[in-house]
Amino acid sequence: SGTSAFTGILDLLGVNLGSQMLETQPDNPKGFFENKYVVLANDCILDTLETSWDDTLPLPENWTDHFADSQLLTDIRAFLRADIAEDQLSALKDPRMCKLLPLWLPLFTEEDIAPHFALLIRHPLEIADSLQRRNGFSTEKSLILWMQHMIAAERSTRQLPRGMVTFEALLTETRTSVTRVFDSAGLKLPDSSEASSQALTQFLDANMRHHQVADGDLDTRCPPVIARYYRMLCSICTQGEVSDQQFEELDNVAAE
Repeated sequence: SGTSAFTGILDLLGVNLGSQMLETQPDNPKGFFENKYVVLANDCILDTLETSWDDTLPLPENWTDHFADSQLLTDIRAFLRADIAEDQLSALKDPRMCKLLPLWLPLFTEEDIAPHFALLIRHPLEIADSLQRRNGFSTEKSLILWMQHMIAAERSTRQLPRGMVTFEALLTETRTSVTRVFDSAGLKLPDSSEASSQALTQFLDANMRHHQVADGDLDTRCPPVIARYYRMLCSICTQGEVSDQQFEELDNVAAE
């Protein structure tokens, strides 16, 4: 969905990503920029709930109660103390955070970590084409997964400092887009040298976009509710501020 590209930019800007990173894979040769412990912790959460990242059924009601007073919460807090450096901008990336954030948010508070969020908005059909090639998923399944993750991510971060950006803008207007995300999230963009500007250009090459679809395909290949939700998110990326009316519209589409 573009999260690897964005987090790779954070890495180039000197943001702390932790000590143990996930290895590269053929489908993402430049790296996932995911902390191994975050991945393992989220694996544990999903395994305990007997689900997986690509399960289209909703998480159980009050699912966070399953982990009350668990060793997992103690371990996550220990990880945060070890890997989130004090007085240094740090980042954690795992797309499953979209749905699992309700468990992590209280732990950030307990460890006196102030979270700010970046939401990447990518054309749902580009993601569907990617998942069809990598996992053999049907377009229908991938669109459902996209919608579920985006609804969860938007709702969980709605009252928190955040910035939103489209994958298209990230590739075509990199520095402007990243600056806008930082500004919207209430963060100061790290100082970047000319060398890092060159590194950004080299990192975000055209090969990062393995799948691209025409805008017209949105209406011919997507259910109307998904096309409408995607366009609403893109509009928010452009305007920055979100009105109460737009929040109501987002919730109405989510309910539908």
